Amino acid sequence: MAISLCAATTLTAASHGFAIFVDSVSYTKTASELAQYAQSVDKQGLKSEIVVVTPDVTPDSLRAVISGMAHRKSVPIEGMVFVGDIPVPMLLDAQHLTSAFKVLQNPKRMERSACPSDRFYDDLDLQFDFIERDSKKPLLYYYSMRADSPQKSSPSLYSGRIKSFDFYGKNKYENLRDYLKKVVRVKSRGEQFNQMLFFSGSGYNSESPLSRIDEKIAHLEQFPWMKNQNSAITYLDHKDAIFAKFALMSQMQRPDLSMALLHHHGSPIKEYINRYPDARNARDQLDQAQFFFRSKIRNAVEDGVPLDSAIASYVRDYDVPAHWFETVMDSASVAADSVYNEKLDLHMHDFGKYKPNARVVILDACFNGSFNNDKYIAGAYLWGDGDCVSVIANSVNSLQDKLCDKYRIACAWRPNFCICF
Repeated sequence: MAISLCAATTLTAASHGFAIFVDSVSYTKTASELAQYAQSVDKQGLKSEIVVVTPDVTPDSLRAVISGMAHRKSVPIEGMVFVGDIPVPMLLDAQHLTSAFKVLQNPKRMERSACPSDRFYDDLDLQFDFIERDSKKPLLYYYSMRADSPQKSSPSLYSGRIKSFDFYGKNKYENLRDYLKKVVRVKSRGEQFNQMLFFSGSGYNSESPLSRIDEKIAHLEQFPWMKNQNSAITYLDHKDAIFAKFALMSQMQRPDLSMALLHHHGSPIKEYINRYPDARNARDQLDQAQFFFRSKIRNAVEDGVPLDSAIASYVRDYDVPAHWFETVMDSASVAADSVYNEKLDLHMHDFGKYKPNARVVILDACFNGSFNNDKYIAGAYLWGDGDCVSVIANSVNSLQDKLCDKYRIACAWRPNFCICF
């Protein structure tokens, strides 16, 4: 095991430090850009230290280094960032620290049962027992939270990840270099927080307007200077359009947007924006019923059920005419329904032509920040040409049936959050 320290030059004396942990390959590929990033941290009044982490370093050994740096008398670190391929702690027996992740722990499905969480590194009071390293994904290390550990998370440090991946036609090291250049450039502009967008997607808060009625007031209390600005806060709702993702993408690409808070459901590679629209008349109800049956029949066929049997089942059980399904497997019908579904949600592949400019994005959704995966949608916001430099997102499920002025910025400290910057 080898961990080497490369202290960046500070412009002025600093009382607190900031650690930049980077794997050895990423350091070799991005040394110049990392040095510039460290200098940008120094300009913020912290003493940065680049810590090169070799492949044999485990979460336990890295945690010991972090503890030493946090408790030293001279320039203790107050936070850190993990750059590149840094070991990912996968926490078991800790679901009670999350807001909504409740999965039966299965030793045969360890990754599905565990919470990817850097609270292992930034909350040094928590206690864990090592279980095993993932045989297929060597960056993942499984730990069990001990019974004699504190049973709530109160981090004394802050942390984030810059975990890039192959995307936008570039390999992960090219994306990492470009991102480091971008974050230095954006920070150098010295911008002020003065424009915000918030959005509510389908199913969020059971689509209750009463639960969202005070959200703008809450934001103005958090950012009171916006009360004196015209149009400082913009709101979008998924019901504004059948395909609201296009209006959302347009807003997110505004060059003046400081922060965007997006409430919706999610997966590692998708943001769920719209559901099928509310029926306004009998024609809408008929169209939606036919769409539903086409989807179910195609799913049954994919599962090996003969087409005639699948159709007969729905005709019999729902007493609908068989002629509804005469073209259910025709290429034109399948393509039309596929395009419709594609327009409802925001997908990972949309980011090839989508360049978010909101400097900070909060994804109030499940799994958008699941950094245990090779690709995750929170990262897609960062590696492109837009000016987005920071994303806060959940690595597992997130409670969403709540008042909108709860679990806002403070939710970054919850155990299932990944902060990318």
